Formats: sequence, structure tokens, C-alpha cells
Amino acid sequence: MNVKKVLKSLGIAPNLDGYHYIAYIIDKMMLGDSCDIKISTIQLYESTAAKFGVKASNIERSIRHAVSVCLSKCDPEYLNQTFGRVIGFSNGSLKNSEFITIVKEMCEMFE
Repeated sequence: MNVKKVLKSLGIAPNLDGYHYIAYIIDKMMLGDSCDIKISTIQLYESTAAKFGVKASNIERSIRHAVSVCLSKCDPEYLNQTFGRVIGFSNGSLKNSEFITIVKEMCEMFE
């Protein structure tokens, strides 16, 4: 499934900068440019920032906002049914890297 369709299904609209940054990062990861999200999150933010002409901190903040939008708009049962219980999701928080991994897995599942 297309990354952008997955993001929209999670309640993240294209008018959010984080939408475009997440889509770019996941496309890059799916092409094999990055395999371990935990090790390379900073590198991913920096390369994304260079691509979009902004600071890496803007990338992180915009993604965090998009994750927040998802958690407030998306049905928790939908995520739980799709991925099982996600650590941090139950208390209303999810790390950027966890979210990116979940979206990447959704895209791979629906390919």
C-alpha cells in the first residue's frame, strides 16, 4: 500500500509537514537506504532536512506533531487490531521511531 494512503488512513492529512517527512523517510527506508531505525533516526532527520531545506529539529518536531494528530484522531482499536498492543500507545504517547516503524510495517503488509 502506498505510504501516503496509510498516513491518510491514520488521520494524518497532507497539509501537515510531518506527513511529507514521514512519507519521504519511509520511502527511503523501503528502498533499502536504512534498515535500523533506532541507529539511524538522526541520520534520517538530517538527510530529510537537507532534502526539504529545513533543520533536523524541524523534521523531528513536525513528525512528533503528526504522531500526536494520529493518536488523537485514529481509533485505538484499529491500531491494536493491526499491530497488537504497542508499548506507549496505551498511555497516549508513541516515539517517532516507533510510529515510523509501524507505518512502514503497514505499507509492507499491504503490498
